[in-house]
Amino acid sequence: MEYGYGLQKLDEEIVNRKAYDQKKLFIHFQNLESINPEDYNTPGKSALTTLQVFCQNGALIALDYSTIDKTGLYLGKIESGTIIEIEKIKEKWFKTVQVIKLRKRTYFDYPLLNIKPIKQTVCRWRILDKRLDYIYEEKGLPMKLGSLVDKQLEVICSEYMQMYKIIHAPILKIGGSQSKIDISGIGNNERKVFAQVSFKVTKEKIEKLKIYDSPNSLLFYFGPEDGRFEDPSINYISIKEVFKTLTKYHSSSYYDMIREMLLKPKKNN
Repeated sequence: MEYGYGLQKLDEEIVNRKAYDQKKLFIHFQNLESINPEDYNTPGKSALTTLQVFCQNGALIALDYSTIDKTGLYLGKIESGTIIEIEKIKEKWFKTVQVIKLRKRTYFDYPLLNIKPIKQTVCRWRILDKRLDYIYEEKGLPMKLGSLVDKQLEVICSEYMQMYKIIHAPILKIGGSQSKIDISGIGNNERKVFAQVSFKVTKEKIEKLKIYDSPNSLLFYFGPEDGRFEDPSINYISIKEVFKTLTKYHSSSYYDMIREMLLKPKKNN
């Protein structure tokens, strides 16, 4: 089973509407009457190759009909053995695939769905991967560290730092807006605090973090327990310990935050 994302945002609104009404995925690259990836330039070749894999192996795919419905995504299945069809609309050749058993999932209920692949028409959704199964079935993910995605891990580590007053105030948004580090803020005595967060330790992340080493800074690396390393300029904190600390008390706001991340509904008192 493959896990994918399909963006339905073509220039022709009539095609977007048709795809939505028929619950299909339409794609269009060079105007060719062909489903052979080798006939296309790189973007079309990549999309068609991926689509062929989905049709061969079967896939759970999230369809993004953003020109028609901006409130969520439609999760459905491409059955193994599905045929890629060709349809001509207004002198253009579109490649189409039928998706079945669609279920709408809103961004409100499942904020994870906002972490979309960038500038991709059809692709594997590697960040969410098997988590799409849980969203499709409306089930909560296991209450464990490995259920979190990278962006969520960055959030809980930032909360941990603020809980222990390592950081009093953030400097920049967590994660993506910072090219070299994941967390930055102001700590005690107005010292600047910088941190890297990851499920595995990499030399690249260590080197990027050490760019910020100075007498007026504190450096932290949040990583796996078995990834500890010795460096006098860097404080190492286990992400397992972070998760354990924030989930220790079931009545805390931190526990509620992680339950929400893991798609688990709150228990009624």
